Amino acid sequence: MIPTDEERRRVVVEPVFLQCCKDGQVGEIVLRQLRLAAPEDLYNKLLGDISQTGLRVTLKDLPPEWRCNVKNDTYNRRGSGLYKTNLTNSSSIRRKP
Repeated sequence: MIPTDEERRRVVVEPVFLQCCKDGQVGEIVLRQLRLAAPEDLYNKLLGDISQTGLRVTLKDLPPEWRCNVKNDTYNRRGSGLYKTNLTNSSSIRRKP
């Protein structure tokens, strides 16, 4: 039997999210991608009581150890390049795709 798209997502999404939690790397991007990729029941299982509030889950809602190693970076598209600005450092790096 060929696995469905939802089954494939479950096989990938859960271990990746759990590793991000373990590594303290759950930031806005991880939360956004989890919401897009995980079936609703898996999303609720992984976030537990946090997702049961009925409100949008934010970084402030997460345990500190899940987000302790997230860098405070913002990414903006300008023209054809990708600009990365580190809010803790005034330098900017421009990377072309």
